[in-house]
Amino acid sequence: MEVDFEKLERIAKQRRFEDRTLEIAKRLFIHGESPKRLSVEFGVNLKRVYAIRKEVPAAAEAITLPPGWEELRIAVPRDVIERVRRQFELEMARRGDAVGSNSASELSA
Repeated sequence: MEVDFEKLERIAKQRRFEDRTLEIAKRLFIHGESPKRLSVEFGVNLKRVYAIRKEVPAAAEAITLPPGWEELRIAVPRDVIERVRRQFELEMARRGDAVGSNSASELSA
């Protein structure tokens, strides 16, 4: 799975990676730097850099939206959120789609 800057930002919001881990991931996936160089520069063993190289694409795959879906982030009063959530759940039930953890639950923010 390709990891771009947008996906890396979404991962950072949803997972509790250390800042150093995110910086290593950014430089691995966005800037294409070598694991050996990052290992030396950040003072971590090479095995840890390879673990990051494995963990981040898995996290990116977990947050990838299904085809035809888009993400919407809005800031509105709480009562509006409740109405939007109910409408969303009704629409998903009408369509026969399952309401997953990355859909209605994020409307509660």
